[in-house]
Amino acid sequence: MFNDDSDIKIFGKSLVDDKNEAALLLEQVNRQRANGNTEKARKLGVHLAEIFLNDEEINSHIASAVGKIPSTEYVMEQVRILIVFSAQWCLSHRLPAALLSNTAVNSFYDKISQTKDVYDDLSDGPEFSFYSLAVRQAETSAQAIGETFKKLCDRDNDESNDEDYVELGKRIYNKTVEEVVAIIDKFNFTA
Repeated sequence: MFNDDSDIKIFGKSLVDDKNEAALLLEQVNRQRANGNTEKARKLGVHLAEIFLNDEEINSHIASAVGKIPSTEYVMEQVRILIVFSAQWCLSHRLPAALLSNTAVNSFYDKISQTKDVYDDLSDGPEFSFYSLAVRQAETSAQAIGETFKKLCDRDNDESNDEDYVELGKRIYNKTVEEVVAIIDKFNFTA
């Protein structure tokens, strides 16, 4: 007489929740656009990309972080990847809303993608995944970044330079974060 209906699912609540989330997202998009944050985030991403695409600026940044520019092309490529990762980390964690972080990161990569060689270097390798994993699993980001940088520079087997590469990675990360946070602060995002 009674049918077992335990396998019947009610979809109404899920649709209501999705509509509420969409409405909240649209409200946030409109608020960020109206207060000027969206345009600031776009300009911030372009500005950072222009810095990273300028060899003189990057070499100056590296020199200020480490005292000298690494001698091998491979290590130099790893330095640039670490700098871009560090900047992206700041964009993802220091802006007042995830929507703004996404806007800044997207405009950053849109600008970088116009220089195919640089974009290919950044998007072809696993480095970002290794750095992301290291930061998520570690108590101190800088130490984890330094250890990962050493491994990515193939320094695992060279005992004499191990600590030098860990310290180099830490200094590059810390200096980049410091400089990018200062640039973000200059854009005066509204909370």
